[in-house]
Amino acid sequence: MVREQKLGESDTVFSGAKYGRRSVKDAGRGLLLDYFIVRGPELAFPFTRQTLHSYASEAFACLTYGIDPQLVHGAKVPAHERNAGVHFLRHLRASELASFYGFEPAHLAYYCGWDLRSAGLSKVMARYISLSWQSYFARLLLERA
Repeated sequence: MVREQKLGESDTVFSGAKYGRRSVKDAGRGLLLDYFIVRGPELAFPFTRQTLHSYASEAFACLTYGIDPQLVHGAKVPAHERNAGVHFLRHLRASELASFYGFEPAHLAYYCGWDLRSAGLSKVMARYISLSWQSYFARLLLERA
């Protein structure tokens, strides 16, 4: 059994018989992996997509964000506003990954589950390039100031 103990804003400590006692600062790269190992077959996050949608819709009820003009199935869709919700969080996360964590287009495409061609790779390049989570994982461990 693993327990989480909050000591201070940046001093979360995890302790358990199998993993000993480690602070987030000391755990470094192993903490995230340990989290998933400890969870085992349990859900990694204690909420469903539907619960998140409901909460995000309520939390962002007064916010909107702009969508640039685009082509959707060959039809032109003009610029418009959307109510913020779960999809808004995707925009925020993709922007954060690119701006703060320095994700390159191919890593961003892989992380988000997009076709590598959306990252500017040709069809041939996308066919022969194979990325894995290890190629960007170290970037996710950057500490915020």
